[in-house]
Amino acid sequence: KQAEFSNLEPEIESINVYQFIDYSAVYDFNYYITNNPELYDTYKNDPKGAIKHFAEYGINEGKQAKGTFDVASYRNRWSDLRRLYGWNNLREYYNHYIQYGQKEGRTATGISEVYDPIHVFMGTDFSSVYDYKYYKMNNPDVAAAIGDDDMAVFCHFLNNGMKELRVASPTFNVQNYIMNNPDLVQTFGLSFPDYYLHYIQYGRYEGRKC
Repeated sequence: KQAEFSNLEPEIESINVYQFIDYSAVYDFNYYITNNPELYDTYKNDPKGAIKHFAEYGINEGKQAKGTFDVASYRNRWSDLRRLYGWNNLREYYNHYIQYGQKEGRTATGISEVYDPIHVFMGTDFSSVYDYKYYKMNNPDVAAAIGDDDMAVFCHFLNNGMKELRVASPTFNVQNYIMNNPDLVQTFGLSFPDYYLHYIQYGRYEGRKC
């Protein structure tokens, strides 16, 4: 009897293991098939098939497989991981939590908004002219095209938004800045990004109207 029970232990553990990776930090068989009902009938009696599906497909689709880990929340909460892995490489977020995040006590559920969105480029802090949430809210075409990816939204502002005179902050309106500072028009003309940069570097300290 002792031998029989000892032989069962590896079998029980293996339902969370696929190709030598233990997914137990982010995966629970019952949770996976219950909370993803499209999988229930196929895998309710096939734990090995379920873990294979999760490892090969579920992770790439961002499926939640355990109550204590939601990849969207994990990505939203930790800006350092977004800088490392980008927005769409979901597998890296699962792997990070398995290897490090759980041990570090990182929050991995209940986060619906992006924390600490990026606002620095090449050492320049754009926070005086750019606010991620404000930019998305006031530019719905950007939000619709890009979604919540804070790096992609910021890149849009840098590459397109400034050239298009888009308002990206409740405290800075570039068209007002141009109208109220004719001396800058003589210098910058139609080079619109330069007005944003001037305000960041000088205008806000000079108390220029914006």
